[in-house]
Amino acid sequence: MLQTNEPIEAIYEDGVFKPLAPVELPEGTRVRVEPEASSAGADEEVLQQLLADGAGPDDATRILDNFRLLWNSYDTLTDEQKQSLEQSRLDQEHFFDRQSHP
Repeated sequence: MLQTNEPIEAIYEDGVFKPLAPVELPEGTRVRVEPEASSAGADEEVLQQLLADGAGPDDATRILDNFRLLWNSYDTLTDEQKQSLEQSRLDQEHFFDRQSHP
């Protein structure tokens, strides 16, 4: 459950902001909402690429949902964690370049 000092992610539907997770706030607590830039265009682009690469519609949607979770959780990482993640990505990209040749 989210506490008062944590960001609260919400969706705006039917004229109401709806938290995406349970929150623990005293009744009447004032909050500030900052809309994020819409990622609909990027989502559609990734979805189309997944479909073009052979993923079925259900799999493509599931993969895109997982990407969204990753994208949203990246901002919660410390700088050290982000650097470690970036180094891991680079290590994977160059894995075969470092393989010993017989």
